[in-house]
Amino acid sequence: MSKLSKSLHGIIEVRSKRRRWVYVLCCVVVLLFALFAAAMGGIVGDIVYLPIIAICLLQFLRPTILGWFLLTVIFLGYAVGVAMQWRDLSRIDFMVFLLIGLVPALALLWSWPRALAER
Repeated sequence: MSKLSKSLHGIIEVRSKRRRWVYVLCCVVVLLFALFAAAMGGIVGDIVYLPIIAICLLQFLRPTILGWFLLTVIFLGYAVGVAMQWRDLSRIDFMVFLLIGLVPALALLWSWPRALAER
């Protein structure tokens, strides 16, 4: 097996499901955003959130490093985006929106998907 093939296999291989509840938390956060988007812009507003919801569900069923990485980048990116806009938000809005991104991101970092034990 080549190095590239081993690396690709490593990021898509099934990992431990021990802490998969974190993906439910992430999915709930994204679903709330999707509901608000649907209320404000109709069903078209939800299209952006569907891939993220799909990744959360796939991660719950079959955890991989790739899915974990994508979700972590999405939530950390959201938190950084909110942090950069702190002047445009009221203090309570800033704290709420920052926590919406940071709590799932920190939970994802804590729940790094471990390799399955050798049988």
